[in-house]
Amino acid sequence: MTLTLAFALNLCISLVFAVAHFKDYRATTLHPCHQPPPSPAPYSLAQPVNRPKTHALRSLLSAGGYHDTPAPTVVVPLLGHLVPKKGFACSDLKGNSKSAASCAFGTPGFDSRLSNTFQPYPNTTFAVSYGDGEYLSGSAAFETVSVGGLPVTHQEIGLVSSAAWVGDGINSGLLGLAYPQLTSVSNKSNPGETATYYPVLSMAFQQKRIRRHFSIALNRGTASGMRSPKTDPHLGYLAFGGVAPVPVTSPPPPANVATSSNDTIIDTGTTLNLVPTDVARAYNKGWSTWRNGSYYVDCEAEAPPFSVTLGGKTFSIDPRDQVVYAGKDEKGKELCVSGTQDGGPQLASSVFILGDVFLHNVVVTFDIKDNRMTFTQRKKY
Repeated sequence: MTLTLAFALNLCISLVFAVAHFKDYRATTLHPCHQPPPSPAPYSLAQPVNRPKTHALRSLLSAGGYHDTPAPTVVVPLLGHLVPKKGFACSDLKGNSKSAASCAFGTPGFDSRLSNTFQPYPNTTFAVSYGDGEYLSGSAAFETVSVGGLPVTHQEIGLVSSAAWVGDGINSGLLGLAYPQLTSVSNKSNPGETATYYPVLSMAFQQKRIRRHFSIALNRGTASGMRSPKTDPHLGYLAFGGVAPVPVTSPPPPANVATSSNDTIIDTGTTLNLVPTDVARAYNKGWSTWRNGSYYVDCEAEAPPFSVTLGGKTFSIDPRDQVVYAGKDEKGKELCVSGTQDGGPQLASSVFILGDVFLHNVVVTFDIKDNRMTFTQRKKY
């Protein structure tokens, strides 16, 4: 049996990047929920909805098209690869026991008895929690995992046996594509004894199934698509082994460049840009209103220009990305926020984020062998 991943992406990598050019990729087209994707694209992903964790993408479809009962989907936080176990215990955020359906995962759970490639990892445990009170815990195991038709054998995963999860019936979590150093599994007999492991992308590289690169190109979608995930048929590419096939401006010459400070995260799992307080205040002055800890804007507003400079190269953000739909108020009025928000003062310990608002405008390519990132400006679309 193979675990087919229906996933949201969460790529958190500090800014150390270079310019490069790659060929020969395996690209997976990103589609919204509820619509069968055109063949051969295996997944359907949608725009973010309002949740404490601003997940960038959501998925319902399994490989090969829509099924009334989706295939088991892996729940993957940044630090690893987790799948809800059939019969897992569900709780609300206050710790009260609930039915499994209350956690609203996009799958009823993985039944290891149906797999001939499943291998338990005895005496192991893991636990991960989020700032909004959600948590997942369970034990580790090994299984064959497939992403976009790319099989990875003997992949270490986590079987979630206990969860407090605010799901939507579609999203089953995150696919972590970051470094092995960010994974963790503990010895059940001695929780202080931990070990790391290869995430699925690193494992695919180790097994020589892909070249050393992967890239992401997120499409912004339409205004109507942000209100209804049924609208947009195509939300970008995740490419293993090369660069996502979207039009870009002339690539800059190759260069190895490191940022002056290592306090910014490129994160597909965050919708907004979170920048230093003084930068957010200067950008939002005159076109937004500060209330309840956020900059709110008129949903029909035209945002001022904004650009990001990385290693001496400037990347512009389309003004359309700076007006982000945020739901409706109690009177049914649509609300929008600025795409660039206050991430706090710039201190030695501060960490800021360039999220989807930025990523809609660039192709980001990751070299997982040399720990480098490439940014290329997309052509206006």
